[in-house]
Amino acid sequence: KFYDINTAFDNQRQFRIGLGYNYNAKPKNIKPFATSKFLRKSDYLALVRDFNFTLIPKSFSFRSEINRSYSEQQFKNNRDVFNFEQPILYTKTFNWNRIYDVQHDLTQSIRLTYSANNLSFIDEPAGRVDKDDRDSYNQYRDTIWESIFRFGENVTFNQNFSANYRVPINKIPILDWISTDVRYSGSYNWQRAPFSQDTLGNVIQNSRNISINGQLNFLSLYNKIDYFKNVNRKFQRQGRGGARSLSGRGRSERGGKDEEDEEEPEKKEKDENAITVLDYFAKLLMSVKNLSIVYSQNEGTLLPGYNRTSN
Repeated sequence: KFYDINTAFDNQRQFRIGLGYNYNAKPKNIKPFATSKFLRKSDYLALVRDFNFTLIPKSFSFRSEINRSYSEQQFKNNRDVFNFEQPILYTKTFNWNRIYDVQHDLTQSIRLTYSANNLSFIDEPAGRVDKDDRDSYNQYRDTIWESIFRFGENVTFNQNFSANYRVPINKIPILDWISTDVRYSGSYNWQRAPFSQDTLGNVIQNSRNISINGQLNFLSLYNKIDYFKNVNRKFQRQGRGGARSLSGRGRSERGGKDEEDEEEPEKKEKDENAITVLDYFAKLLMSVKNLSIVYSQNEGTLLPGYNRTSN
């Protein structure tokens, strides 16, 4: 309660109640072909052997919040010219907010999420809430409960959905140097028209995003090709050849028969490690180690004057 020189009274009441539920689990991932001996005979069957799925969601949460505020306010008449009592002002809001969230790892590669938020108003009769007037109060109470059973008058509704898919292309041995992720996300929003301007209609809008991320590990690809592996081996030996040449110079100063005996094998090894122009071109080509590819597409629609409700 509040009052001052200009205010006869200003009574405010705030009520808030909430209920929440949160479920988290570690659901069992089912792999029906994991123990198959036939599918283990070849790495190319890994795509079938590693097939898996999960039956129940990983998490689920629900939260419901009811907020109500009520105020009665009357100003004083401090002027002698006007001899009348100021009217009593009533301000009432009754909101109900419901929030949902679900996460489900459908497989080890596919992850799904869904969330929704619904805000509604609970209808209240205009005027004072007077418990002393039984008829008026019973009518007020019946109106409140009837609105609650109808989940109120929806004002805003939002929902979001997303799916992430790690494409198992890297389970194919010849393509194990490629990794790809695909993501889809979509949203929907419904907004009620102002209560004083229902003829304008509601407003709805939706949007979606599709993105693809690819990673190419060329270093793994080069190691699959014998020629590229041989080129790398040549350049590595060339880097160590400088140290051997210094030690060989010391032996040449001493001379001797041993040096002549080792000359022919060294020439043969030198021919095998000789770097050609094609080898230099291949080394330049292998300077590219990784490549990332990103693709994204965004779309959306806005529609005013929508006359249907959200449910």
